[in-house]
Amino acid sequence: MASPARAERALVTRRRMVTAAYRLFCAKGYLGTTMAAVAAEADVAVQTLYYTFHTKAELLSEAIGAAVVGFDSWFEPPVEPIPMQVLVRMLPWWGEFEAAASSSAALQVFVHNGVDVLERVGPLLAAMY
Repeated sequence: MASPARAERALVTRRRMVTAAYRLFCAKGYLGTTMAAVAAEADVAVQTLYYTFHTKAELLSEAIGAAVVGFDSWFEPPVEPIPMQVLVRMLPWWGEFEAAASSSAALQVFVHNGVDVLERVGPLLAAMY
């Protein structure tokens, strides 16, 4: 098992790679983004990127997840894709949204907090098509 310090460094590197991929996918789209460009942007070896994510599609998937929950909150996901209903529960304000006393109150919580999520995820839409 990896030491806590090593695991933390690996997480920092993973977040750096995902953030670099996010920026490039937003700027150049999926087809215009290469694994070599992401590796250069993240300051890692291309082999490290492939070892960690295996494919560009998996990297895009993880960038989407990180955009939903926030790049500083992102962690290594489980082997299977994370369903959206699990991702949203990672948002610190989701409990308040679900517990709102009325639909109006829930909408207020969602709009107040959801704008940040939409601002992060929105630019990736073009990369997914």
